[in-house]
Amino acid sequence: MAKSDVPGTRIRGPRKLYGLNLRIPSSLQEEFYEGRGWLRDALHTDSKSEAENAVTLAKARFIEQAEELQRRAALAEAFDSLPPDQRAIFDEAGDVKRLRKQFSRADTARAFLVAGGSLTESDLRGDEPSTIAEREGAEARYQAELRSFDETTAREAKTLRALGENVNAPEVFGLRELIAVLEGYDIVKPGTVNRWRMVADRFIDFVGDLPLNALTIDQLREFTLAYRQLPARQNTIELRSLNFNEQVSVARAKKLETVSEETVRQHIGAIRALMPHAISTGYLTTDPWAHFKLLSPRKKNSAKKERKRLPFNPEMVAATFDDAAARDAASVDHWGPLLAAYMGARIGEICQILGKDVIQVGETWCVWLTDADERQTTKNAPSVRLLPVHQALLEAGFIEFAKKQPDDDYLFKNETAKGLMPITPNENGHTSIQFSGRFNKRLRKKLGITDQRYTFHSYRHLWEDCATAVGMNLLHNLEMGGRSKEEVLGSKAAYGQGARMKTLKASLDKIDPRADLEALVM
Repeated sequence: MAKSDVPGTRIRGPRKLYGLNLRIPSSLQEEFYEGRGWLRDALHTDSKSEAENAVTLAKARFIEQAEELQRRAALAEAFDSLPPDQRAIFDEAGDVKRLRKQFSRADTARAFLVAGGSLTESDLRGDEPSTIAEREGAEARYQAELRSFDETTAREAKTLRALGENVNAPEVFGLRELIAVLEGYDIVKPGTVNRWRMVADRFIDFVGDLPLNALTIDQLREFTLAYRQLPARQNTIELRSLNFNEQVSVARAKKLETVSEETVRQHIGAIRALMPHAISTGYLTTDPWAHFKLLSPRKKNSAKKERKRLPFNPEMVAATFDDAAARDAASVDHWGPLLAAYMGARIGEICQILGKDVIQVGETWCVWLTDADERQTTKNAPSVRLLPVHQALLEAGFIEFAKKQPDDDYLFKNETAKGLMPITPNENGHTSIQFSGRFNKRLRKKLGITDQRYTFHSYRHLWEDCATAVGMNLLHNLEMGGRSKEEVLGSKAAYGQGARMKTLKASLDKIDPRADLEALVM
């Protein structure tokens, strides 16, 4: 076999004909070439220029195939992000090409409907003039059909656009589009955006994907009434694949437990909050839901005083501390309960502490609870605070542990069945979901504390009770608890740096979550 003078080819046979001899890019081998690593085809020519052209064309085909793989990946990603109603439209069509044909047919059918106008039965028979009642009924049916076509084509157009297709149809700017704009402004946390999307998808299931200027207070009222019938658990095998209307129907038929009034208040409040944003960004001039008021059933005063969360008692504290002591010393499972019980920190604040957040102020070791890093979030501004480390944690070796951890990584790890695993934020930026689940599972199954009012947050409730029992200075309580001081100090809350770390530590060290609060003397 003679050596070829054209890169990417080889010469074979007595006639010295060229043949392709190109390495196939590894990313293309399985998808386009049945796993082959080389492209070897006879070119049936001894012309050098023809061989060079064949190599150029083969390489161009590689580029096209690589671009096709990128398009497929982009389409798969776009499909995964489709809301349920648009995914149903795509599934029905089967693929993008069929969906485009379906969209064109609907558009054509609408054009014929417009050309035909509204016809009564008398018009169709042609034997006698139609009456006023017939004409009004025919016009109402005609307008309803037009609206149906418009809604169908709008949904199909939005689905095609979401999949990267160019569509010759007016853009309908509705709730989903508004949420996408607001997400770009980065004015709220990811969790709020996800709640907006969830409730907006349910609203669209209920009334359709309408433009903002077509929203009415009647729609919101009827949606709220339906929302109260939504099953409390929507992620069961029976319900998870159903849309909002179907889940409500099943809940009514089977008399399932429905969402709480608090959930209704939060979710309807979330979608209502979009309207002022629509006005401030120029997409609406008035709020169609401004005068809507959510009326909740009256409660007994005794019911209002019932606590959703209870503080742990000394026996529970001892049991959870013993369980924590058995956990890996590098895990949040080990240190989390101590930080919550002795220092009043929230579970999300604990899980997102970075190595660099443990610092020394003068002689006092402290922990920053902050959202300064992109991987951190806080509940509100007062939640950002510098806490002295409680003496109990110092004696437990917390500082020695913290000194060994990298500055830019989360201080703790998750202790899982597979061993220690890094803490990672979920799509809402929350780092505590996995630990919270493990803690509650151990609380219920291992420790036998089955009352749902006891959770990890019970430590924080206990901390507040301990602070009251030892007569902690109110301002110290507010500052270390991450609560606003404005209600107590008014405008003075903005002045000064607050209590110094030594002073705060002296107050904090009086807290003993293991103590019998009834026996404490101030």
